[in-house]
Amino acid sequence: MSEEVQNAEKSVARSMVVSLVLNGVLAFAVLLAVLYTKVDYDSVAAAQYPFVLIVAQGTQSLGTGVTMAVVIAILQFAACVGALASSSRIVWSMARDRALPEWQYLRRINPATTIPLTAILTIVVITMALGLINIGSTTIFDAFISLLLEALYLSYLIALVLLLKGRISGRIGPNGAFKWGPWRLPGLIGTLNNIFACFYLVLICFFAFWPSSLPVTPENMNFSVVVTGAVVLFSSIFYFVSARKVYGGPLKEVDVDESNYAA
Repeated sequence: MSEEVQNAEKSVARSMVVSLVLNGVLAFAVLLAVLYTKVDYDSVAAAQYPFVLIVAQGTQSLGTGVTMAVVIAILQFAACVGALASSSRIVWSMARDRALPEWQYLRRINPATTIPLTAILTIVVITMALGLINIGSTTIFDAFISLLLEALYLSYLIALVLLLKGRISGRIGPNGAFKWGPWRLPGLIGTLNNIFACFYLVLICFFAFWPSSLPVTPENMNFSVVVTGAVVLFSSIFYFVSARKVYGGPLKEVDVDESNYAA
């Protein structure tokens, strides 16, 4: 979605930092409130929606707990709208770059609404299909959902490894093939920060594939390694069989001065 933002090199980075700080402060405040709330821990642990019970017991009002649950539901709905918008734009941009199966259809823009309607409907259908899995098996559903965490961390790790390689090799810098943007940590501080982030993500990714409890049973088994491996395998096969023939990297949009072509 950065392509649709003016002055993206500053605006997008600033919004990411501000949202991180703002949400971190608010989350810490909520955490303190929950930790200092006197509740019946056994009943909270057994509850299907612990947060509602924590608020209800802390305020001694079931209505307050229900109200907070409604607020959270509204916020989740708003987050889903944002997630749908961002994920559909990612699908459209990758289809535009010919990096997805059936990219010819996914990259289409609806002329009436000027939005990637095909990409949006694809995301909606996939999301609904994943939701139906939960009806049949929560274990399989959790396996698919767990892919989100690993995929997020792995995507960060890949980007940071390439960034660190660019720093060390000199490909990113004043004399390199790529120039720094306005948001960066310069010199040795930036390099150490990238190294720390890479080691941290490797550690997180390693333990994210392990079961959360013992003994391991089919119900509590962490199948994220299977799902992640399947995605990597399918993506590799798709690239070597088809995508490498049409995918040439991200496309760059350029502004053309039409006056140069005037008769």
